[in-house]
Amino acid sequence: MKYTLRFTLLSIFILFASCKEKPITADDAIALGDTITTASGLKYLYLKKGNGQKIEMGSMVVSYTDLYIKELDSLLWTTSTMHDSVFKFIQEKETMIKGFTELNSYLVEGDEVVAVLPDSIAYGKEDHNGLPGGSTLVYDPYVVKKVTPKKEDITDTLVQIIKTQKVDDALRFYKEERDKAAQGSFHTDVDLIYMGLLTELAQDSLATEILQVADYMEAETSDPNTLFMLQRVQVYALQMQGKLEEALAEAQTYAANTDTENEAYWQNRLAELQALVAEGE
Repeated sequence: MKYTLRFTLLSIFILFASCKEKPITADDAIALGDTITTASGLKYLYLKKGNGQKIEMGSMVVSYTDLYIKELDSLLWTTSTMHDSVFKFIQEKETMIKGFTELNSYLVEGDEVVAVLPDSIAYGKEDHNGLPGGSTLVYDPYVVKKVTPKKEDITDTLVQIIKTQKVDDALRFYKEERDKAAQGSFHTDVDLIYMGLLTELAQDSLATEILQVADYMEAETSDPNTLFMLQRVQVYALQMQGKLEEALAEAQTYAANTDTENEAYWQNRLAELQALVAEGE
């Protein structure tokens, strides 16, 4: 019942707006309230038009949204639970669903829209991580809070330095680029780059290097989600090296200081590590 009225109004709004629906063209002057339909089936309309930086491939985007599943009349996800109540990503450099990437390609900083993504440009006909197959996604609203000019992804460069030189050299290069701020050539926000960097190192089983990088990045972020993931990575890296007692000690430290949301994860992780340590005795 909580979202029934919202979706009833949204459905009426989409039906009404479809009467003046039009395909998007490069030179269109789009009015507030017009429903825009693209060739892919994406539908969106402007609640507010911004006049800031356009989103391009390589732009960092900071956005706010409430994401609903239209068929289930329910809220799927909201950025209000995230650090600073926003979601940050690099356009076309991170794995996003097709419709979300397309939507952002039309927007600029300051835009506020409602967007409807059919399953063909969302998660398809098959179930996905608890999301029913065939789901239509509704971003209501989707607010573009900040857009940076396009920059390069620093991940590949850091991985190359780590493999050919040392982690200290890579971190020194990272700090130099970070200190250049807006004048730099690379995105250096830890919350944006940590996952890609650590994933590439993990693919080559570089556990020692993972520990060094994760430890450094833990001190460089205040985002609770990033901190949680970095802590998980450090415990796994110790386990990869066969240092089970050290991994257990780290997990115990994190479990003692975790928030309620992550408490169950750390309790399960402690049980796993305790069992492995017992097997080795």
